[in-house]
Amino acid sequence: MVEDKAVKMPNTFVRGLYTAMAVAGIVLYIVWMIAASIVNGKVMIFDLGLYSVCIILILMGLTGRFLYSEKIKKEKSST
Repeated sequence: MVEDKAVKMPNTFVRGLYTAMAVAGIVLYIVWMIAASIVNGKVMIFDLGLYSVCIILILMGLTGRFLYSEKIKKEKSST
């Protein structure tokens, strides 16, 4: 049988991953818009494909961070 051993990851590491995901979405959007503006010679504010990728990254990061903080609060209140 497989032993049930769980390695608990540090809370700051997990929160940092969720924050990095949200920040990566914002940075990707800004850098891509600057690069597209330089190549095309005009300012492009909205690109549907890029927007769909970035909004998913940002929302997953923010949602994950919120839900993880709720989990931490629940664990602290139960102990």
